[in-house]
Amino acid sequence: MELTNQSRRLADLGRREEALAASEQAVTIRRQLAEARPDIYLPQLAASLNNQSLRLADLGRREEALAASEQAVTIRRQLAKDHPDTYLPQLAASLNNQSLRLADLGQPDEALAASEQAVTIRRQLAKDHPDTYLPHLAASLDNLAATLWSLGRDAEASAIREEADAVAWEQDPRRRLRLGEEQTGRRAAHWPLQVFRRKPASGLP
Repeated sequence: MELTNQSRRLADLGRREEALAASEQAVTIRRQLAEARPDIYLPQLAASLNNQSLRLADLGRREEALAASEQAVTIRRQLAKDHPDTYLPQLAASLNNQSLRLADLGQPDEALAASEQAVTIRRQLAKDHPDTYLPHLAASLDNLAATLWSLGRDAEASAIREEADAVAWEQDPRRRLRLGEEQTGRRAAHWPLQVFRRKPASGLP
C-alpha cells in the first residue's frame, strides 16, 4: 500500500503530477502481482486503480479517469459477489467514484445508475453498522441528489438532499465529511440554493 498511500499524501499537498506518478507505479506493480496471484493481489489492484482514477480526475484527464474507475468497479464487483461482507463497502466506494467520472464526461444517465447502486449498498451497510457507514451513505446521497438535479429531477433531488442532511446530522452535526478513497461535494457551485443548503441542527449555534 505504500505507493498508493504516498500518492494520496502527495495529492493532499497539491502535488498532483507526483501523486499521479506514484499512483501509476502502484498500478503497474499490482497488476503484475495480480496476474500471478489474483487471490491475494486483486483487491490491492482495485484500490490502486481507484486511487489512480482520482489522481487522473484531479488533472482533468477525464476519459482515463473513467477507464481506471471502471476497472476498479469490475474487479470489486466480482470480489463482492464472492465475499460480500468484505468487499461490498469497497464496491460502493468505486461505484460512487464511477458516478462522478461519468458525470464529468456528461453522461448523467449512466452516472445515475452507478450512484443508485452505491446508495443501495450503503443504505444496507449503514443499517447494519451505522457508526461506520453513515458518513459514506451521506456522501453517496449527496452525489445522487446532484445527479438527479443535473437531469432536471429537482423534486427527487431535494428529497434525497434532505435525507443526506438528516444522515449527516445523525452521524455528527459538527463534522464535514472527508473520505479517503472517494470525492464528495461535486458541482456544489452549480446546485440551486434550496437543494444545496444544509439545514441547521437543533441546538447548534
